[in-house]
Amino acid sequence: MALINLKIGVWPQKLTWSNKILWLFHDEFGYPAELINDEIQTYPIIVIPFEELIGNLPIISRYIHQGNGLLIACSSEITNNNDQEHEELKVLPVIFGEEHRETGHCNILKNGNPLLPFFPDRKLDFVRRKDFNINITFRKIHVFPPTKTIVEFETIRGDRYPILACGKTKEGGKFAVIAANDEILECEDSNWGPLLYLAALEWILMEKPFVRKWHWPNRKRMNIILTFDFEGLPKYSNMRKYWWWHRRFDRFLLALGLRRTHKFLTEKKIRSTWFILGRRTLDTPNLAKRLATSDLIELAGHGDVHIGIDKTARRFDKEDLHIQRKRLQVMRQTIRFITHIFVEGFRAPGLYANYRTLEALQESGFKWDCSASPQTDYPLRWFFLPYYPVVDWRTKRKLDIVEIPVTGPWDRWCPAHGSLHSPQEYQQEILEDFNFLHFIGGIQTLIIHPYQIALRSIRWKVIKSFIAKILQFPDIAFSTCGEVYSSWMLRSKMSVMAKYNYGTASIHIQVKNAEPDLSLLVRIPEGQRAIKVLSNDPRPVHFECWEDLHAIVFAVGIQGDGRYMIPLCKVIN
Repeated sequence: MALINLKIGVWPQKLTWSNKILWLFHDEFGYPAELINDEIQTYPIIVIPFEELIGNLPIISRYIHQGNGLLIACSSEITNNNDQEHEELKVLPVIFGEEHRETGHCNILKNGNPLLPFFPDRKLDFVRRKDFNINITFRKIHVFPPTKTIVEFETIRGDRYPILACGKTKEGGKFAVIAANDEILECEDSNWGPLLYLAALEWILMEKPFVRKWHWPNRKRMNIILTFDFEGLPKYSNMRKYWWWHRRFDRFLLALGLRRTHKFLTEKKIRSTWFILGRRTLDTPNLAKRLATSDLIELAGHGDVHIGIDKTARRFDKEDLHIQRKRLQVMRQTIRFITHIFVEGFRAPGLYANYRTLEALQESGFKWDCSASPQTDYPLRWFFLPYYPVVDWRTKRKLDIVEIPVTGPWDRWCPAHGSLHSPQEYQQEILEDFNFLHFIGGIQTLIIHPYQIALRSIRWKVIKSFIAKILQFPDIAFSTCGEVYSSWMLRSKMSVMAKYNYGTASIHIQVKNAEPDLSLLVRIPEGQRAIKVLSNDPRPVHFECWEDLHAIVFAVGIQGDGRYMIPLCKVIN
């Protein structure tokens, strides 16, 4: 039997829509994907808009009943079984019927649901979680045979989106239906769009061989970045009366917090990224120089002045492009004058940034940004992975800035809740985020303020306890933002082509533009296991089994181009 191509086929009729899907799959998720030709049966999975499904129903019907996978993206809601326009969808009927609403809960059907880890069950308080004010609605869906799961949510504005339905035909073909408007598909309002596509792909791929570029080098499961904002206290920095004493006390708190964190990280040999405020660098040059001389610390910019700390400051996202670019220049010159370091990364003060901030960063020669959070106005502000290029969907402009999102809560303030949280709540939240991100291979970026450590040592004890637990995981990497940027750029240049030989039960992989230690994840079909990984390099290839993903992961050991072959065997119960 001929080798089966393992790429994802994307329907080419709607170029704008298809280009978005290709960018999302190939650049962000690392799946080999391309625009499909007429031979759709050579692709184990195809992604097709709902409008095209209707016009090609006989071909699609044969395709999925042969055991292939289908992901349908709907730009308009499928209504009900009385809609005559969709009456012909007898093969894959998706009919919304009786509904049941769970107000204020983010929940889905749990029994045997493979998508559960992507949608953790978290209660959403309407008063505190303003940014996550979402109602989840379950709808009773009649498909043939019954679907596995359905998720739907309602936004603050009252817009209702039936999000995801996953099912399987009697013949074995799987399908996933994403029904959302353009805003959700373009990821302008939240991170639900990318998450839905990833969850749908994981469901479809569960019984199929597949190969993707993994996110982190050296077979690591996820990455954690400890980031510190080197700034002062608004309470003392803005006081006019007794300003000398209070500012001296402010600097004392910053120095005390810095000593505690620096000593601990040095003992544990953990690298971290420190975002330095330009004004604070001038006020405390000795502390800034101390950070600059540490081999474990990476320095980045945190703006020239900080709103709430300096009375002359304004939010970055309230300034025009010219002013933002000028402020970045002042910040960089100040930090370089004191520390002799030319910073290449940035975090907006207060994390208030917008698309103009990214434009200013690119025009100023910065390489990466770490501002994406509920505070910012970015297209992918809640994404769980770095993303590149940054795309403005309205103008279709791409920026070569790698965005490293902030996924963990603040040390004292939680923007997702919109309120302060106790040390116990903080500990619970970072552990919840870790468990979720560890499953999907995401990145956890924690924000820590050194002066808060001096004032409230209990929060630093929470961080130390968290780090102690994480260090017990051999597949976790502590990195700096710059290291993540470097590996992400190398990963974006690497291309992967793979085929599956049903006759010999083996997976063949060809890699181009690879760098040693970059990782590949290979999905193994259910009922089979990998025997070994062979390459054109005589050295043995070490791989690890990830049972929860039914996959193996191994590091590329060849620079440039290389070939790998993975023989499989059946699992005997």
